[in-house]
Amino acid sequence: MVSGTLLGAHRTGDILPHDHDADISFILRTQSLNAYSELTRSGIKANGLMAIFGNVTADFVRWVPANRTTSGKTEVMLHKFYPASSRDNFILKYHHTLETFPQSWVVPPARINFHGVDVSIPNSPERLLAFRYPYTYGLFGFQVPYKWKCWVPCLLRASNGC
Repeated sequence: MVSGTLLGAHRTGDILPHDHDADISFILRTQSLNAYSELTRSGIKANGLMAIFGNVTADFVRWVPANRTTSGKTEVMLHKFYPASSRDNFILKYHHTLETFPQSWVVPPARINFHGVDVSIPNSPERLLAFRYPYTYGLFGFQVPYKWKCWVPCLLRASNGC
């Protein structure tokens, strides 16, 4: 669980109002098969890019581990995997490169019950949420989500997923 789904689960125990999907994440190469097995055991249908649980679709957010050495200390960082075939523009692609954080924030995972399903979450959700949403969760702690589309009613925006 990651992004707005983690924010909603951690803050309210539910999906954020007006959020159009859920977000599931896993580390490529090391957790891919485990992620699919866990989803199947929970009754969730999944392919390589998305999953379906009831009437909710979930996007897969995939992470690639890489070592980073700073000041003589090496740590494993997770970088968002973004396929070259993506239709996102260069600004969004650059934004995704900024989403890099220490693997130690998520591994080993913690577990919570979310809508009757036992799911894995990062072991340090507060730290990850403060990093991912610095203005609305970490720095100022405003009670609105980072994604404007999660709190602006559908009739005021033109977007897929409404």
